[in-house]
Amino acid sequence: MSETWHSVMEVAAFPQEGKLATKLGGWYVLIAQVDGEYRAVNDRCTHQAALLSEGRIRRGAIMCP
Repeated sequence: MSETWHSVMEVAAFPQEGKLATKLGGWYVLIAQVDGEYRAVNDRCTHQAALLSEGRIRRGAIMCP
């Protein structure tokens, strides 16, 4: 697996709600802070094609909107 890093923003500027939607390299990406760690996933639900960033994050799981 390839690991590529993209700087998005300073950690101090990350939204209090714990998630951020952005576009990186032509892809819509959801960045979430869960238990003090940052994770990035494709911002697209696989069964509804909805934006995951419009959903909620509960106990580390992304809830489809």
